[in-house]
Amino acid sequence: LFDLVLVDSDNDLRGNRQCLYRSRDIDPVAKEHLQFAQVMCPTTHRQYFFTVPPYIKNVWEAVSWTFAKTPEEYL
Repeated sequence: LFDLVLVDSDNDLRGNRQCLYRSRDIDPVAKEHLQFAQVMCPTTHRQYFFTVPPYIKNVWEAVSWTFAKTPEEYL
Protein backbone atom coordinates (compact mmCIF):
# COMPACT_ATOMS: atom_id res chain seq x y z
CA LEU A 1 0.00 0.00 0.00
CA PHE A 2 2.91 2.35 0.69
CA ASP A 3 5.98 3.07 -1.36
CA LEU A 4 8.51 2.45 1.42
CA VAL A 5 12.17 3.38 1.61
CA LEU A 6 14.61 1.47 3.81
CA VAL A 7 16.03 3.86 6.42
CA ASP A 8 18.05 1.44 8.56
CA SER A 9 18.43 -2.27 9.26
CA ASP A 10 20.33 -4.57 11.57
CA ASN A 11 20.07 -8.04 13.02
CA ASP A 12 18.40 -8.44 16.38
CA LEU A 13 20.09 -10.30 19.24
CA ARG A 14 18.90 -13.64 17.80
CA GLY A 15 20.17 -12.93 14.29
CA ASN A 16 16.80 -11.97 12.77
CA ARG A 17 16.79 -9.01 10.39
CA GLN A 18 14.88 -5.96 11.61
CA CYS A 19 14.27 -2.88 9.48
CA LEU A 20 13.08 0.70 9.72
CA TYR A 21 11.08 1.90 6.72
CA ARG A 22 9.71 5.33 5.82
CA SER A 23 7.05 6.24 3.30
CA ARG A 24 8.59 7.82 0.21
CA ASP A 25 5.99 10.59 0.17
CA ILE A 26 4.46 12.67 2.92
CA ASP A 27 1.13 11.21 4.00
CA PRO A 28 -1.69 13.65 3.15
CA VAL A 29 -3.60 12.93 6.38
CA ALA A 30 -0.67 12.85 8.84
CA LYS A 31 1.14 15.68 7.00
CA GLU A 32 4.47 13.88 7.52
CA HIS A 33 6.27 10.71 6.49
CA LEU A 34 5.02 7.47 8.02
CA GLN A 35 7.58 5.12 9.55
CA PHE A 36 7.39 1.42 10.31
CA ALA A 37 9.64 -0.99 12.18
CA GLN A 38 9.65 -4.50 10.72
CA VAL A 39 10.52 -7.20 13.24
CA MET A 40 10.27 -10.97 13.50
CA CYS A 41 8.80 -12.76 16.51
CA PRO A 42 11.52 -15.10 17.80
CA THR A 43 8.94 -17.73 18.80
CA THR A 44 6.52 -17.85 15.86
CA HIS A 45 8.84 -16.37 13.20
CA ARG A 46 5.98 -14.14 12.05
CA GLN A 47 6.89 -10.73 10.70
CA TYR A 48 5.27 -7.62 12.13
CA PHE A 49 5.21 -3.96 11.15
CA PHE A 50 4.86 -1.39 13.93
CA THR A 51 4.19 2.28 13.29
CA VAL A 52 6.80 4.47 14.94
CA PRO A 53 7.17 8.28 15.14
CA PRO A 54 8.82 10.09 12.23
CA TYR A 55 11.62 11.49 14.41
CA ILE A 56 13.13 8.03 14.99
CA LYS A 57 16.40 7.61 13.10
CA ASN A 58 17.42 3.94 13.38
CA VAL A 59 15.91 0.50 13.83
CA TRP A 60 17.15 0.00 17.42
CA GLU A 61 15.54 3.25 18.47
CA ALA A 62 12.33 2.20 16.70
CA VAL A 63 12.11 -1.24 18.31
CA SER A 64 12.99 0.04 21.78
CA TRP A 65 10.39 2.83 21.41
CA THR A 66 7.66 0.16 21.00
CA PHE A 67 8.60 -1.10 24.50
CA ALA A 68 8.81 2.45 25.96
CA LYS A 69 12.56 2.05 26.49
CA THR A 70 15.73 3.69 25.28
CA PRO A 71 17.93 1.60 22.96
CA GLU A 72 20.36 1.08 25.86
CA GLU A 73 17.58 -0.16 28.18
CA TYR A 74 16.19 -2.44 25.47
CA LEU A 75 19.53 -4.11 24.83
